[in-house]
Amino acid sequence: MLVAALFCGTYLLVRGLSMAYFAYWMPQNGIWLAGVLLLPRRFWPTLLMANVVAYAPVAYACFDQYGWGGSLLHLVPISAFAMGVAWPLRAHLPGTVSGKRILESVTAKQMVALVGCTFAFALLCAADSILQLVLQFQPGDNGPAWVRLWAPRYLLGTYFGSLTAVPLALAIVGAVRRADSWSGLLRQMGRSRLLLEGVVLGLACVGVLTAMGAGVAGDLWRQAARMALFLPVAWMAVRYGWQGAAVGGTAASIGIMLSMPAQYDPGVINAQNFMAIFLTVLLPLGARLNWLNEQERQLATDQVQVRQAAQREIHQGELRLRRGMEMQGQAHEYMQEGYGRLLERVGDMLPEKELHYFRTLLVLVRRFTSSVQGSFLPAPWKWPRLGLLTALRGGAIADTLEECGITFDDHVSERVALLAPGAQWTLYRLACEAVAYTLMQSPATPCIRLYVRVALVGPMRDIPWAVLVVVGEPEPPTAPPLLIALPQSSHLLLSRLGALGLDLAGMRDRASLHQGRLRSNKRWQRLSVSLLDAPDVKLDAGYAAHKGRRAVCAA
Repeated sequence: MLVAALFCGTYLLVRGLSMAYFAYWMPQNGIWLAGVLLLPRRFWPTLLMANVVAYAPVAYACFDQYGWGGSLLHLVPISAFAMGVAWPLRAHLPGTVSGKRILESVTAKQMVALVGCTFAFALLCAADSILQLVLQFQPGDNGPAWVRLWAPRYLLGTYFGSLTAVPLALAIVGAVRRADSWSGLLRQMGRSRLLLEGVVLGLACVGVLTAMGAGVAGDLWRQAARMALFLPVAWMAVRYGWQGAAVGGTAASIGIMLSMPAQYDPGVINAQNFMAIFLTVLLPLGARLNWLNEQERQLATDQVQVRQAAQREIHQGELRLRRGMEMQGQAHEYMQEGYGRLLERVGDMLPEKELHYFRTLLVLVRRFTSSVQGSFLPAPWKWPRLGLLTALRGGAIADTLEECGITFDDHVSERVALLAPGAQWTLYRLACEAVAYTLMQSPATPCIRLYVRVALVGPMRDIPWAVLVVVGEPEPPTAPPLLIALPQSSHLLLSRLGALGLDLAGMRDRASLHQGRLRSNKRWQRLSVSLLDAPDVKLDAGYAAHKGRRAVCAA
Protein backbone atom coordinates (compact mmCIF):
# COMPACT_ATOMS: atom_id res chain seq x y z
CA MET A 1 0.00 0.00 0.00
CA LEU A 2 2.88 2.37 0.70
CA VAL A 3 4.22 1.79 -2.82
CA ALA A 4 0.78 2.44 -4.31
CA ALA A 5 0.31 5.61 -2.31
CA LEU A 6 3.78 6.88 -3.21
CA PHE A 7 3.34 6.36 -6.95
CA CYS A 8 -0.23 7.66 -6.92
CA GLY A 9 0.72 10.84 -5.06
CA THR A 10 3.76 11.49 -7.27
CA TYR A 11 1.70 10.99 -10.43
CA LEU A 12 -1.07 13.35 -9.32
CA LEU A 13 1.43 16.04 -8.34
CA VAL A 14 3.40 15.90 -11.59
CA ARG A 15 0.25 15.57 -13.70
CA GLY A 16 -1.26 18.64 -12.08
CA LEU A 17 1.81 20.72 -12.89
CA SER A 18 2.06 19.35 -16.42
CA MET A 19 -1.61 19.86 -17.32
CA ALA A 20 -1.73 23.33 -15.78
CA TYR A 21 1.34 24.74 -17.51
CA PHE A 22 2.77 22.33 -20.09
CA ALA A 23 -0.03 20.35 -21.70
CA TYR A 24 2.23 18.48 -24.13
CA TRP A 25 5.08 17.66 -21.74
CA MET A 26 4.07 14.50 -19.87
CA PRO A 27 6.75 13.29 -17.46
CA GLN A 28 3.95 11.79 -15.34
CA ASN A 29 3.64 8.95 -17.86
CA GLY A 30 7.32 8.14 -17.38
CA ILE A 31 6.66 7.56 -13.67
CA TRP A 32 4.76 4.35 -14.49
CA LEU A 33 7.52 3.12 -16.82
CA ALA A 34 10.13 3.83 -14.14
CA GLY A 35 8.01 1.92 -11.63
CA VAL A 36 7.80 -1.09 -13.94
CA LEU A 37 11.59 -1.06 -14.46
CA LEU A 38 12.56 -0.53 -10.83
CA LEU A 39 10.00 -2.61 -8.93
CA PRO A 40 10.07 -6.43 -8.81
CA ARG A 41 7.27 -8.23 -10.61
CA ARG A 42 5.45 -9.01 -7.36
CA PHE A 43 4.74 -5.25 -7.05
CA TRP A 44 3.27 -4.90 -10.52
CA PRO A 45 -0.34 -5.58 -9.39
CA THR A 46 0.11 -2.87 -6.76
CA LEU A 47 1.37 -0.53 -9.47
CA LEU A 48 -1.71 -1.27 -11.62
CA MET A 49 -3.98 -0.59 -8.65
CA ALA A 50 -2.22 2.74 -8.00
CA ASN A 51 -2.60 3.67 -11.66
CA VAL A 52 -6.36 2.91 -11.62
CA VAL A 53 -6.85 4.88 -8.39
CA ALA A 54 -4.98 7.86 -9.89
CA TYR A 55 -7.20 7.77 -13.01
CA ALA A 56 -10.48 7.32 -11.09
CA PRO A 57 -11.24 11.06 -10.62
CA VAL A 58 -10.75 11.75 -14.34
CA ALA A 59 -12.95 8.76 -15.31
CA TYR A 60 -15.69 9.86 -12.93
CA ALA A 61 -15.63 13.41 -14.34
CA CYS A 62 -16.01 12.03 -17.90
CA PHE A 63 -18.98 9.78 -17.09
CA ASP A 64 -21.71 12.38 -17.69
CA GLN A 65 -20.25 13.42 -21.05
CA TYR A 66 -18.96 10.13 -22.52
CA GLY A 67 -20.85 7.45 -20.64
CA TRP A 68 -19.57 4.08 -19.56
CA GLY A 69 -17.39 3.58 -22.61
CA GLY A 70 -15.49 6.83 -22.19
CA SER A 71 -15.12 6.35 -18.44
CA LEU A 72 -13.75 2.84 -18.84
CA LEU A 73 -11.37 4.03 -21.54
CA HIS A 74 -10.05 6.70 -19.18
CA LEU A 75 -9.56 4.00 -16.52
CA VAL A 76 -7.19 1.96 -18.70
CA PRO A 77 -3.89 2.08 -16.76
CA ILE A 78 -0.93 3.06 -18.93
CA SER A 79 1.29 1.11 -16.54
CA ALA A 80 -0.14 -1.94 -18.34
CA PHE A 81 1.37 -0.56 -21.57
CA ALA A 82 4.72 -0.22 -19.78
CA MET A 83 4.49 -3.82 -18.58
CA GLY A 84 3.61 -4.98 -22.07
CA VAL A 85 6.63 -3.36 -23.72
CA ALA A 86 9.03 -4.12 -20.84
CA TRP A 87 8.17 -7.81 -20.52
CA PRO A 88 9.85 -9.05 -23.76
CA LEU A 89 12.87 -6.80 -23.15
CA ARG A 90 13.09 -7.47 -19.41
CA ALA A 91 16.41 -9.35 -19.66
CA HIS A 92 17.95 -6.47 -21.66
CA LEU A 93 16.68 -3.50 -19.66
CA PRO A 94 18.56 -1.85 -16.79
CA GLY A 95 17.28 -2.42 -13.28
CA THR A 96 15.12 -5.45 -14.12
CA VAL A 97 17.57 -8.32 -13.69
CA SER A 98 16.53 -10.72 -10.96
CA GLY A 99 18.64 -10.68 -7.85
CA LYS A 100 20.89 -7.77 -6.95
CA ARG A 101 20.43 -4.82 -9.31
CA ILE A 102 23.54 -2.79 -10.04
CA LEU A 103 22.33 0.24 -11.96
CA GLU A 104 25.74 1.85 -12.36
CA SER A 105 26.82 -0.96 -14.70
CA VAL A 106 24.24 -0.13 -17.39
CA THR A 107 25.66 -1.01 -20.80
CA ALA A 108 25.09 0.76 -24.10
CA LYS A 109 22.99 -2.19 -25.31
CA GLN A 110 20.74 -1.93 -22.24
CA MET A 111 20.37 1.81 -22.76
CA VAL A 112 19.43 1.28 -26.41
CA ALA A 113 16.81 -1.23 -25.23
CA LEU A 114 15.55 1.33 -22.71
CA VAL A 115 15.22 4.01 -25.40
CA GLY A 116 13.36 1.58 -27.68
CA CYS A 117 11.09 0.51 -24.85
CA THR A 118 10.37 4.17 -24.05
CA PHE A 119 9.45 4.91 -27.67
CA ALA A 120 7.13 1.87 -27.88
CA PHE A 121 5.55 2.94 -24.58
CA ALA A 122 5.05 6.46 -25.99
CA LEU A 123 3.35 5.04 -29.09
CA LEU A 124 0.87 3.05 -27.01
CA CYS A 125 0.16 6.02 -24.74
CA ALA A 126 -0.35 8.28 -27.76
CA ALA A 127 -2.76 5.76 -29.28
CA ASP A 128 -4.73 5.65 -26.02
CA SER A 129 -4.87 9.45 -25.87
CA ILE A 130 -6.02 9.64 -29.52
CA LEU A 131 -8.86 7.20 -28.75
CA GLN A 132 -9.92 9.39 -25.85
CA LEU A 133 -9.76 12.42 -28.17
CA VAL A 134 -11.89 10.71 -30.82
CA LEU A 135 -14.66 10.16 -28.24
CA GLN A 136 -14.87 13.91 -27.74
CA PHE A 137 -15.57 14.70 -31.43
CA GLN A 138 -18.94 16.22 -32.28
CA PRO A 139 -20.67 15.64 -35.65
CA GLY A 140 -19.48 18.96 -37.06
CA ASP A 141 -15.82 18.65 -35.94
CA ASN A 142 -13.01 18.02 -38.40
CA GLY A 143 -11.76 14.82 -36.75
CA PRO A 144 -8.84 13.94 -39.08
CA ALA A 145 -7.39 17.44 -38.76
CA TRP A 146 -7.48 17.22 -34.94
CA VAL A 147 -5.88 13.78 -35.01
CA ARG A 148 -3.08 14.99 -37.29
CA LEU A 149 -2.52 17.93 -34.95
CA TRP A 150 -2.60 16.14 -31.62
CA ALA A 151 -1.09 12.74 -32.42
CA PRO A 152 2.50 14.11 -32.77
CA ARG A 153 2.00 16.20 -29.61
CA TYR A 154 0.86 13.20 -27.58
CA LEU A 155 3.74 11.09 -28.92
CA LEU A 156 6.34 13.81 -28.32
CA GLY A 157 4.96 14.71 -24.89
CA THR A 158 5.04 11.13 -23.60
CA TYR A 159 8.38 10.22 -25.19
CA PHE A 160 10.13 13.42 -24.12
CA GLY A 161 8.61 13.28 -20.66
CA SER A 162 9.62 9.64 -20.23
CA LEU A 163 13.19 10.39 -21.36
CA THR A 164 13.20 13.11 -18.73
CA ALA A 165 11.87 11.02 -15.85
CA VAL A 166 13.02 7.43 -16.37
CA PRO A 167 16.84 7.85 -16.65
CA LEU A 168 16.83 10.29 -13.74
CA ALA A 169 14.86 7.79 -11.62
CA LEU A 170 17.35 5.04 -12.53
CA ALA A 171 20.29 7.27 -11.57
CA ILE A 172 18.73 8.28 -8.23
CA VAL A 173 17.77 4.72 -7.28
CA GLY A 174 21.24 3.50 -8.28
CA ALA A 175 22.85 6.10 -6.00
CA VAL A 176 20.54 5.13 -3.13
CA ARG A 177 21.29 1.41 -3.56
CA ARG A 178 25.04 2.04 -3.54
CA ALA A 179 24.78 3.66 -0.11
CA ASP A 180 24.81 1.46 2.98
CA SER A 181 22.62 3.75 5.06
CA TRP A 182 20.97 7.13 4.97
CA SER A 183 23.97 8.74 6.60
CA GLY A 184 26.16 7.03 4.00
CA LEU A 185 23.87 8.42 1.30
CA LEU A 186 24.29 11.93 2.69
CA ARG A 187 28.07 11.52 2.76
CA GLN A 188 27.98 10.16 -0.77
CA MET A 189 25.93 13.14 -1.91
CA GLY A 190 28.38 15.49 -0.23
CA ARG A 191 31.32 13.88 -2.08
CA SER A 192 29.52 13.45 -5.40
CA ARG A 193 31.14 15.57 -8.10
CA LEU A 194 28.20 14.78 -10.39
CA LEU A 195 25.76 16.35 -7.96
CA LEU A 196 28.05 19.29 -7.18
CA GLU A 197 28.93 20.15 -10.76
CA GLY A 198 25.45 19.34 -12.00
CA VAL A 199 23.87 21.75 -9.53
CA VAL A 200 26.51 24.47 -9.58
CA LEU A 201 27.43 24.50 -13.26
CA GLY A 202 24.70 22.65 -15.15
CA LEU A 203 21.74 24.22 -13.38
CA ALA A 204 23.47 27.61 -13.37
CA CYS A 205 23.85 27.46 -17.16
CA VAL A 206 20.26 26.27 -17.48
CA GLY A 207 19.06 29.11 -15.28
CA VAL A 208 20.95 31.76 -17.26
CA LEU A 209 19.83 30.38 -20.60
CA THR A 210 16.27 30.04 -19.38
CA ALA A 211 16.25 33.67 -18.28
CA MET A 212 17.63 34.66 -21.67
CA GLY A 213 15.06 32.55 -23.48
CA ALA A 214 12.20 34.01 -21.50
CA GLY A 215 13.44 37.59 -21.45
CA VAL A 216 14.69 38.43 -24.92
CA ALA A 217 12.15 39.86 -27.28
CA GLY A 218 13.05 38.23 -30.57
CA ASP A 219 11.91 34.72 -31.35
CA LEU A 220 15.20 33.98 -33.09
CA TRP A 221 17.29 34.83 -30.02
CA ARG A 222 14.86 32.99 -27.75
CA GLN A 223 15.17 29.86 -29.89
CA ALA A 224 18.96 30.20 -29.97
CA ALA A 225 18.96 30.34 -26.16
CA ARG A 226 16.87 27.17 -26.05
CA MET A 227 19.24 25.38 -28.42
CA ALA A 228 22.17 26.46 -26.25
CA LEU A 229 20.67 24.34 -23.46
CA PHE A 230 22.09 21.32 -25.30
CA LEU A 231 25.64 22.35 -24.38
CA PRO A 232 25.50 21.63 -20.61
CA VAL A 233 23.72 18.34 -21.36
CA ALA A 234 26.51 17.27 -23.72
CA TRP A 235 29.14 18.37 -21.20
CA MET A 236 27.51 16.38 -18.40
CA ALA A 237 27.16 13.31 -20.62
CA VAL A 238 30.81 13.36 -21.67
CA ARG A 239 31.99 13.87 -18.11
CA TYR A 240 29.66 11.53 -16.20
CA GLY A 241 28.11 9.20 -18.76
CA TRP A 242 24.43 8.39 -18.86
CA GLN A 243 23.88 9.62 -15.30
CA GLY A 244 25.18 13.04 -16.35
CA ALA A 245 22.96 12.96 -19.44
CA ALA A 246 19.96 12.12 -17.23
CA VAL A 247 20.62 14.97 -14.79
CA GLY A 248 21.48 17.47 -17.52
CA GLY A 249 18.56 16.35 -19.72
CA THR A 250 16.09 16.87 -16.88
CA ALA A 251 17.47 20.31 -16.11
CA ALA A 252 17.48 21.30 -19.81
CA SER A 253 13.92 20.02 -20.26
CA ILE A 254 12.73 22.13 -17.37
CA GLY A 255 14.65 25.09 -18.82
CA ILE A 256 12.99 24.68 -22.21
CA MET A 257 9.54 24.55 -20.64
CA LEU A 258 10.24 27.57 -18.40
CA SER A 259 11.22 29.62 -21.46
CA MET A 260 7.80 28.99 -23.04
CA PRO A 261 6.00 32.31 -23.69
CA ALA A 262 2.62 30.63 -24.33
CA GLN A 263 1.13 27.17 -24.49
CA TYR A 264 1.70 25.21 -27.68
CA ASP A 265 4.48 27.57 -28.76
CA PRO A 266 6.03 26.24 -32.01
CA GLY A 267 9.54 27.18 -30.91
CA VAL A 268 9.19 25.15 -27.70
CA ILE A 269 7.86 22.17 -29.66
CA ASN A 270 10.85 22.33 -32.02
CA ALA A 271 13.25 22.57 -29.06
CA GLN A 272 11.53 19.57 -27.50
CA ASN A 273 11.98 17.61 -30.72
CA PHE A 274 15.68 18.41 -30.86
CA MET A 275 16.17 17.64 -27.16
CA ALA A 276 14.36 14.29 -27.51
CA ILE A 277 16.61 13.32 -30.42
CA PHE A 278 19.63 14.59 -28.49
CA LEU A 279 18.81 12.50 -25.41
CA THR A 280 18.07 9.47 -27.60
CA VAL A 281 21.67 9.64 -28.83
CA LEU A 282 23.34 10.81 -25.61
CA LEU A 283 21.95 8.15 -23.26
CA PRO A 284 23.47 5.13 -25.11
CA LEU A 285 26.60 7.17 -25.79
CA GLY A 286 26.86 8.03 -22.09
CA ALA A 287 26.47 4.36 -21.16
CA ARG A 288 29.27 3.53 -23.58
CA LEU A 289 31.44 6.27 -22.07
CA ASN A 290 30.73 4.85 -18.61
CA TRP A 291 31.91 1.44 -19.79
CA LEU A 292 35.07 2.92 -21.31
CA ASN A 293 35.78 4.91 -18.14
CA GLU A 294 35.25 1.79 -16.03
CA GLN A 295 37.65 -0.13 -18.24
CA GLU A 296 40.19 2.66 -17.93
CA ARG A 297 39.83 2.72 -14.14
CA GLN A 298 40.16 -1.06 -14.00
CA LEU A 299 43.24 -0.91 -16.21
CA ALA A 300 44.75 1.79 -14.01
CA THR A 301 44.01 -0.30 -10.91
CA ASP A 302 45.59 -3.36 -12.51
CA GLN A 303 48.65 -1.33 -13.49
CA VAL A 304 49.02 -0.07 -9.93
CA GLN A 305 48.71 -3.60 -8.56
CA VAL A 306 51.23 -4.96 -11.08
CA ARG A 307 53.60 -2.10 -10.31
CA GLN A 308 53.31 -2.70 -6.58
CA ALA A 309 53.89 -6.44 -7.06
CA ALA A 310 56.98 -5.73 -9.17
CA GLN A 311 58.28 -3.30 -6.55
CA ARG A 312 57.79 -5.89 -3.82
CA GLU A 313 59.53 -8.52 -5.93
CA ILE A 314 62.50 -6.23 -6.54
CA HIS A 315 62.66 -5.40 -2.84
CA GLN A 316 62.60 -9.12 -2.01
CA GLY A 317 65.36 -9.63 -4.57
CA GLU A 318 67.45 -6.96 -2.85
CA LEU A 319 66.91 -8.67 0.48
CA ARG A 320 67.91 -12.04 -1.02
CA LEU A 321 71.00 -10.41 -2.50
CA ARG A 322 71.79 -8.96 0.91
CA ARG A 323 71.53 -12.37 2.56
CA GLY A 324 73.63 -13.94 -0.20
CA MET A 325 76.34 -11.30 0.17
CA GLU A 326 76.34 -11.72 3.93
CA MET A 327 76.75 -15.46 3.55
CA GLN A 328 79.54 -14.89 1.01
CA GLY A 329 81.28 -12.54 3.40
CA GLN A 330 80.97 -15.06 6.22
CA ALA A 331 82.36 -17.81 3.96
CA HIS A 332 85.23 -15.53 3.01
CA GLU A 333 86.04 -14.94 6.68
CA TYR A 334 86.16 -18.70 7.24
CA MET A 335 88.37 -19.12 4.20
CA GLN A 336 90.64 -16.28 5.28
CA GLU A 337 91.01 -17.72 8.77
CA GLY A 338 91.82 -21.19 7.45
CA TYR A 339 94.14 -19.85 4.75
CA GLY A 340 95.96 -17.70 7.34
CA ARG A 341 96.46 -20.62 9.70
CA LEU A 342 97.74 -22.72 6.82
CA LEU A 343 100.30 -20.05 5.91
CA GLU A 344 101.43 -19.82 9.54
CA ARG A 345 102.10 -23.58 9.69
CA VAL A 346 103.81 -23.98 6.34
CA GLY A 347 105.40 -20.53 6.27
CA ASP A 348 108.79 -21.86 7.47
CA MET A 349 108.90 -24.36 4.61
CA LEU A 350 108.21 -21.82 1.83
CA PRO A 351 110.64 -19.36 0.25
CA GLU A 352 110.27 -15.73 1.24
CA LYS A 353 109.10 -14.57 -2.21
CA GLU A 354 106.49 -17.28 -2.47
CA LEU A 355 105.27 -16.60 1.06
CA HIS A 356 105.00 -12.87 0.22
CA TYR A 357 103.05 -13.73 -2.95
CA PHE A 358 100.49 -15.80 -1.05
CA ARG A 359 100.03 -13.14 1.61
CA THR A 360 99.63 -10.42 -1.05
CA LEU A 361 97.11 -12.60 -2.86
CA LEU A 362 95.17 -13.04 0.40
CA VAL A 363 95.07 -9.25 0.91
CA LEU A 364 93.91 -8.65 -2.69
CA VAL A 365 91.16 -11.25 -2.39
CA ARG A 366 90.06 -9.68 0.88
CA ARG A 367 89.95 -6.20 -0.68
CA PHE A 368 88.14 -7.37 -3.81
CA THR A 369 85.56 -9.35 -1.87
CA SER A 370 84.90 -6.51 0.54
CA SER A 371 84.59 -3.96 -2.30
CA VAL A 372 82.17 -6.15 -4.29
CA GLN A 373 80.20 -6.89 -1.15
CA GLY A 374 80.04 -3.19 -0.36
CA SER A 375 78.93 -2.31 -3.89
CA PHE A 376 76.11 -4.85 -3.99
CA LEU A 377 75.31 -4.51 -0.31
CA PRO A 378 75.22 -0.85 0.66
CA ALA A 379 73.88 -0.59 4.15
CA PRO A 380 71.69 2.52 4.32
CA TRP A 381 69.85 0.94 7.24
CA LYS A 382 73.06 1.43 9.28
CA TRP A 383 72.75 5.20 8.80
CA PRO A 384 69.24 6.12 9.89
CA ARG A 385 69.81 9.83 9.26
CA LEU A 386 72.04 9.84 6.15
CA GLY A 387 71.31 6.45 4.54
CA LEU A 388 71.10 6.79 0.77
CA LEU A 389 72.91 10.12 0.88
CA THR A 390 76.00 8.43 2.31
CA ALA A 391 75.68 5.45 -0.04
CA LEU A 392 75.72 7.76 -3.07
CA ARG A 393 78.43 10.12 -1.88
CA GLY A 394 80.87 7.69 -0.28
CA GLY A 395 79.79 4.23 -1.43
CA ALA A 396 80.85 1.91 -4.21
CA ILE A 397 80.51 4.52 -6.95
CA ALA A 398 82.87 7.00 -5.30
CA ASP A 399 85.41 4.29 -4.31
CA THR A 400 85.46 2.66 -7.75
CA LEU A 401 85.84 5.95 -9.62
CA GLU A 402 88.59 7.05 -7.24
CA GLU A 403 90.52 3.83 -7.81
CA CYS A 404 90.10 4.25 -11.59
CA GLY A 405 91.42 7.81 -11.46
CA ILE A 406 88.11 9.41 -12.46
CA THR A 407 86.91 12.58 -10.80
CA PHE A 408 83.54 12.14 -9.09
CA ASP A 409 81.45 15.25 -8.48
CA ASP A 410 78.24 14.57 -6.57
CA HIS A 411 75.35 16.90 -5.75
CA VAL A 412 72.83 14.86 -3.79
CA SER A 413 69.91 16.51 -2.03
CA GLU A 414 69.36 15.63 1.61
CA ARG A 415 65.68 15.12 0.79
CA VAL A 416 66.45 11.61 -0.50
CA ALA A 417 65.70 10.44 3.02
CA LEU A 418 62.03 11.23 2.32
CA LEU A 419 61.82 8.39 -0.20
CA ALA A 420 60.45 5.02 0.83
CA PRO A 421 62.97 2.15 1.20
CA GLY A 422 61.90 0.58 -2.09
CA ALA A 423 62.32 3.87 -3.97
CA GLN A 424 65.72 4.39 -2.31
CA TRP A 425 66.91 0.98 -3.50
CA THR A 426 65.66 1.69 -7.02
CA LEU A 427 67.32 5.11 -7.09
CA TYR A 428 70.63 3.66 -5.86
CA ARG A 429 70.59 0.83 -8.40
CA LEU A 430 69.73 3.23 -11.21
CA ALA A 431 72.60 5.49 -10.16
CA CYS A 432 75.00 2.52 -10.33
CA GLU A 433 73.59 1.42 -13.69
CA ALA A 434 73.74 4.97 -15.12
CA VAL A 435 77.39 5.44 -14.07
CA ALA A 436 78.32 2.00 -15.46
CA TYR A 437 76.49 2.73 -18.74
CA THR A 438 78.28 6.08 -19.09
CA LEU A 439 81.68 4.49 -18.50
CA MET A 440 80.96 1.62 -20.90
CA GLN A 441 79.90 4.06 -23.62
CA SER A 442 82.80 6.48 -23.06
CA PRO A 443 85.76 4.72 -21.35
CA ALA A 444 87.91 7.86 -21.62
CA THR A 445 85.55 9.98 -19.54
CA PRO A 446 87.72 11.73 -16.93
CA CYS A 447 84.89 13.13 -14.81
CA ILE A 448 81.47 11.86 -13.70
CA ARG A 449 78.91 14.24 -12.26
CA LEU A 450 75.91 12.91 -10.32
CA TYR A 451 72.92 15.04 -9.37
CA VAL A 452 69.90 14.01 -7.32
CA ARG A 453 67.02 16.42 -6.78
CA VAL A 454 63.89 15.62 -4.73
CA ALA A 455 60.75 17.74 -4.90
CA LEU A 456 57.45 17.38 -3.07
CA VAL A 457 54.61 17.23 -5.58
CA GLY A 458 50.97 16.17 -5.71
CA PRO A 459 47.79 17.93 -4.59
CA MET A 460 49.00 18.16 -0.98
CA ARG A 461 52.72 18.54 -1.82
CA ASP A 462 53.51 15.39 0.17
CA ILE A 463 54.67 12.98 -2.57
CA PRO A 464 58.46 12.74 -3.06
CA TRP A 465 59.50 12.99 -6.71
CA ALA A 466 63.19 12.39 -7.40
CA VAL A 467 65.26 13.21 -10.47
CA LEU A 468 68.65 11.53 -11.01
CA VAL A 469 71.06 13.02 -13.56
CA VAL A 470 74.41 11.42 -14.49
CA VAL A 471 76.73 13.40 -16.77
CA GLY A 472 80.05 12.31 -18.22
CA GLU A 473 82.20 15.43 -18.61
CA PRO A 474 84.77 15.43 -21.44
CA GLU A 475 87.28 17.27 -19.25
CA PRO A 476 87.41 18.09 -15.54
CA PRO A 477 86.48 21.71 -14.88
CA THR A 478 89.57 22.54 -12.78
CA ALA A 479 92.00 19.66 -12.38
CA PRO A 480 94.09 18.28 -15.27
CA PRO A 481 93.12 14.88 -16.67
CA LEU A 482 94.15 12.00 -14.48
CA LEU A 483 95.32 8.59 -15.60
CA ILE A 484 92.27 6.53 -16.59
CA ALA A 485 92.71 2.97 -15.32
CA LEU A 486 89.44 1.17 -15.95
CA PRO A 487 89.45 -2.60 -15.37
CA GLN A 488 89.99 -4.55 -18.56
CA SER A 489 87.03 -6.81 -17.81
CA SER A 490 83.61 -5.18 -18.05
CA HIS A 491 82.22 -7.75 -15.60
CA LEU A 492 84.77 -6.63 -13.04
CA LEU A 493 83.76 -2.99 -13.51
CA LEU A 494 80.07 -3.85 -13.16
CA SER A 495 80.76 -5.88 -10.03
CA ARG A 496 82.73 -3.06 -8.48
CA LEU A 497 79.93 -0.59 -9.20
CA GLY A 498 77.18 -2.93 -8.06
CA ALA A 499 75.54 -2.84 -11.50
CA LEU A 500 74.03 -5.51 -13.71
CA GLY A 501 74.92 -3.88 -17.02
CA LEU A 502 71.39 -2.77 -17.96
CA ASP A 503 70.91 -0.91 -21.21
CA LEU A 504 68.62 2.08 -21.68
CA ALA A 505 65.54 -0.12 -22.11
CA GLY A 506 66.30 -2.02 -18.91
CA MET A 507 66.81 1.16 -16.92
CA ARG A 508 63.64 2.62 -18.41
CA ASP A 509 61.69 -0.46 -17.33
CA ARG A 510 63.13 -0.23 -13.83
CA ALA A 511 62.20 3.46 -13.59
CA SER A 512 58.68 2.82 -14.91
CA LEU A 513 57.93 0.78 -11.78
CA HIS A 514 57.86 4.14 -10.00
CA GLN A 515 56.12 5.97 -12.88
CA GLY A 516 59.50 7.32 -13.89
CA ARG A 517 60.94 8.34 -17.22
CA LEU A 518 64.42 8.05 -18.66
CA ARG A 519 65.98 10.50 -21.07
CA SER A 520 69.32 10.06 -22.78
CA ASN A 521 71.51 12.55 -24.61
CA LYS A 522 74.45 10.75 -26.19
CA ARG A 523 75.95 13.96 -27.52
CA TRP A 524 76.34 15.45 -24.05
CA GLN A 525 76.73 12.06 -22.29
CA ARG A 526 73.76 12.79 -20.07
CA LEU A 527 71.26 10.38 -18.49
CA SER A 528 68.28 11.66 -16.50
CA VAL A 529 65.82 9.45 -14.62
CA SER A 530 62.71 10.53 -12.69
CA LEU A 531 61.00 8.52 -9.95
CA LEU A 532 57.65 9.08 -8.24
CA ASP A 533 57.29 7.53 -4.81
CA ALA A 534 53.53 6.88 -5.06
CA PRO A 535 52.29 3.98 -7.24
CA ASP A 536 48.62 5.02 -7.11
CA VAL A 537 49.10 8.72 -7.98
CA LYS A 538 49.39 9.92 -11.56
CA LEU A 539 50.88 13.35 -12.11
CA ASP A 540 49.81 15.61 -14.90
CA ALA A 541 52.10 15.09 -17.90
CA GLY A 542 52.74 18.80 -18.41
CA TYR A 543 53.49 19.36 -14.74
CA ALA A 544 55.90 16.41 -14.61
CA ALA A 545 57.66 17.54 -17.78
CA HIS A 546 58.01 21.06 -16.37
CA LYS A 547 59.51 19.73 -13.15
CA GLY A 548 61.85 17.47 -15.13
CA ARG A 549 63.13 20.36 -17.26
CA ARG A 550 63.74 22.45 -14.16
CA ALA A 551 65.66 19.62 -12.48
CA VAL A 552 67.80 18.93 -15.56
CA CYS A 553 68.51 22.62 -16.06
CA ALA A 554 69.49 22.90 -12.42
CA ALA A 555 71.79 19.93 -12.89
